[in-house]
Amino acid sequence: MMKKNVFFYGALALGMAGSLASCSSDDDLMAGSVPGGNTAAAGQVIEIAVENAGNGIGSRAGRPLNSSEAKQNIDCVKVIVTNATTNKVVADTLIENWMTSTAVTNYDDASGHGRKIRFTLANSNAITTKGTYTVYAIGYNGNSAYKVKSGSSTMSLGNYLNSVGNGTYSMREGNGYTVKDAGNESIKQFKKDLVLINNNTDYAYADEVFAGSTTLDLTNDTKFSQGVTLHRQVAGIFTYVKNVPYMYTTNGNTITDEGNILQLVAVKKNKNLVLGQFYNTTLGNNGKDNILQNVVNGADEDNKEYVVYEIKLKDWFKTLQDENNDGVIDRYEYMIAAADDAEGKYHKGDLIEDKSDDHLLWHAPLRDPGQRFENVGFVKGSVFGGEFIIPFKATAAGDYTFELRLVSKKEDNVTIKKTYRTWSISLPTDDILKTTDKWSYWDGSKFTDLVNLTKGEDRAKYSVLRNHLYGVGVKSKEKPDTGDPNDPDPDDPDPDDPDPEVPEDLNTKQDLLVQVNDNWELIHKMEVE
Repeated sequence: MMKKNVFFYGALALGMAGSLASCSSDDDLMAGSVPGGNTAAAGQVIEIAVENAGNGIGSRAGRPLNSSEAKQNIDCVKVIVTNATTNKVVADTLIENWMTSTAVTNYDDASGHGRKIRFTLANSNAITTKGTYTVYAIGYNGNSAYKVKSGSSTMSLGNYLNSVGNGTYSMREGNGYTVKDAGNESIKQFKKDLVLINNNTDYAYADEVFAGSTTLDLTNDTKFSQGVTLHRQVAGIFTYVKNVPYMYTTNGNTITDEGNILQLVAVKKNKNLVLGQFYNTTLGNNGKDNILQNVVNGADEDNKEYVVYEIKLKDWFKTLQDENNDGVIDRYEYMIAAADDAEGKYHKGDLIEDKSDDHLLWHAPLRDPGQRFENVGFVKGSVFGGEFIIPFKATAAGDYTFELRLVSKKEDNVTIKKTYRTWSISLPTDDILKTTDKWSYWDGSKFTDLVNLTKGEDRAKYSVLRNHLYGVGVKSKEKPDTGDPNDPDPDDPDPDDPDPEVPEDLNTKQDLLVQVNDNWELIHKMEVE
């Protein structure tokens, strides 16, 4: 039998993940470079890439969405090779500890940046039967909340993928790479369009997951060199704002209630996520010059509005107050100027911010080791929230897709006591889907072909697309370059910074413009109106 090599190259980029395996003896499958300079001539070669291009968002089961920076944090990549006609699994493997394994390496070149791994499938593990095969790769976090229906019951995503295979991993321990015992692989077939059930029911957020596939045409020759690119399968949205209005209710001279929570509300949500309608393309720079494929891969629509996330203002400010009566929450305490400012910014007797450290009212929460904002910087006085979400189609009813609300709650911490102000979240005009644009969506049983929209969308009511990041404000990096590593929070944004830090001003807007980014495939800069 002619020796065959399957070369698995796993590249992690923000929004992609992958892995592959098959049956073999311990020394049949080797991690590393493909023997010889010509990979196609070496036999059977598969490259699996997980790129950091895509969304910059986060979740409980993985990384939190703290900026539009292209990042990834998954710990498992499952690779499955099936016969395209019978869906029978002919090869599979599970890569664990993706972010820390010594067998997985970083890459940064013209094709993108992320993490990768290479494997060679040879000898008894080679695919010898001519025909057409499909390679699937799924990158996920091991404690993901997603469930998968299996027969009459459901399984966690991790347990389900652990059970898919032909009974024996072809990749064994060694070369810094470890796998679990494959003896529990009882599911012998794997079909496209895997439906993930979102186990979160109260809010509209989801977990980040990456997936991709490619077709192997071995009808004439069983040699091949093929790549698989994994893209982020969810969307993301964040809110980065400053000058939050101070709004309150009084009884006489006593403040009895105040707006202390910002809620990002979606008009509806999809309960499930479908992994399918992949495009095996490497994205360009984060959110720029990317090949766009407008896909709505959410399923099981729920048409009531949902809170995506809440920003509790008392987590960001020691005290909610407005001592200088400018209508916004103070970031510092105030004092009376003792003399005129040398630059003419204020005069003796003026009420000015006391910028000494012990008079700073604002602070970034969750800064302790291991917490969400441990290594994240913010402009002083700003607040931030962000989550991954399952894509959904624009609604026919209602006036908005997303809305930002300043509210207070009753003592049960659930019921809204008062809504003080709302801002609509609008899409830039150039980002609106038109009848000349093509898209695909899940129709309940399958993905539609890429077809033109029958009706254009508008700035307020728009579809949320896979691997698009919708951002209110600009936050290009988790940690801005302030020039002082001991002070990650700049007093004011640097307008000349190539990685801008620009929270949206809530005090001057009725509507907010959202910015979308997916290498995110596309980053939408949303407008607050």
